[in-house]
Amino acid sequence: MKNLLLFLAFALAACGGRSSGEGQGNEVRQTSTGLPSEVLLAADNEVLGSAAIDSLEALLECPMPGLNQMESFFRVSRINLLHDKYETKRMHSRLLVRIKHDAKEVSLGVARHVTARPQLQLQLTAPSVEALLAYLPQHAEGIRRMLLDNQLCHQTMLLHRHASAEVIQDLAATLGYTIDAPEEIRFTKRGKDFLWASSRSQERQLNLVFYTRPYYGPHIEDARALALLRDSVMMENIPGSAPDQWMETVWEQDMPVATVTSRMQEVYVNGRALKSESPRLVTEMRGLWQMRHGAMGGPFVSISFIDSVAHRLVVAEGFVFSPSTSKRDLMRRLEASLRTFHVIDYGL
Repeated sequence: MKNLLLFLAFALAACGGRSSGEGQGNEVRQTSTGLPSEVLLAADNEVLGSAAIDSLEALLECPMPGLNQMESFFRVSRINLLHDKYETKRMHSRLLVRIKHDAKEVSLGVARHVTARPQLQLQLTAPSVEALLAYLPQHAEGIRRMLLDNQLCHQTMLLHRHASAEVIQDLAATLGYTIDAPEEIRFTKRGKDFLWASSRSQERQLNLVFYTRPYYGPHIEDARALALLRDSVMMENIPGSAPDQWMETVWEQDMPVATVTSRMQEVYVNGRALKSESPRLVTEMRGLWQMRHGAMGGPFVSISFIDSVAHRLVVAEGFVFSPSTSKRDLMRRLEASLRTFHVIDYGL
């Protein structure tokens, strides 16, 4: 629990949310640099000459979950700390690692907007290579999550500046919610308590789906129940070109090819936590979809939560169809968009 609380505090700080510390970057005017999903790994000579550098790269380059092809969690640029100069100091995601023999234990420092904005800088300091190697397996997920949260918050800033007006208008009319959707998603299809929005691109197609259902029970956290609900909605609303074709979740041995996790999630607009919204308990599902009796398919990510006022289950999903390109950065863009999804507050 202590590690979870520390992680949530770090995540809020990285996003420029409700955590304190905003003042430390007020003077920064330079815009950060770096490709989507890129992390700068800067280490000293002792780390670079040891097995620790391989462990650090494995931590950052492990497979991203929920994709139908192998892609690394991040793209990594590795340098010696001695070569950390003007350009690399401006990168949006930085992990600095050094050995300091007078240190009593391994420590993880977290700072944002140090030399550019937006930016997250993590600094790992260890008394020895052995101590560092022992520390990494226990904290790998937390380090990845902090770096990812920073990048998703950056994406919400970009989405807010160029959000799709068509999706905003139709989602408000259909369900009473709003979202900062990628601007190329302009085509929408309405159903009963349902909206599908798509870029309709032949390659790198981005899609968002929203639907609600009456709900009076406990929060859904079961992958099978969520997938069955998803498939019933998609069967009704996203058909294929033939009568026996529709979108469905990929299943194996009576279980969906999907992972489900529940966590507290803030709502972000323009890279900042929305003050009118409290953190909500969401169930996140990542999995694979396919067109029944067809050749199309790809990854999806969804969030679901209970609207206790309206007594309904609310689901928002992003899915990609991009058969000949990588999908990690496309999915990250949709995941960032889902973080901006919230009920319209006309008092804002």
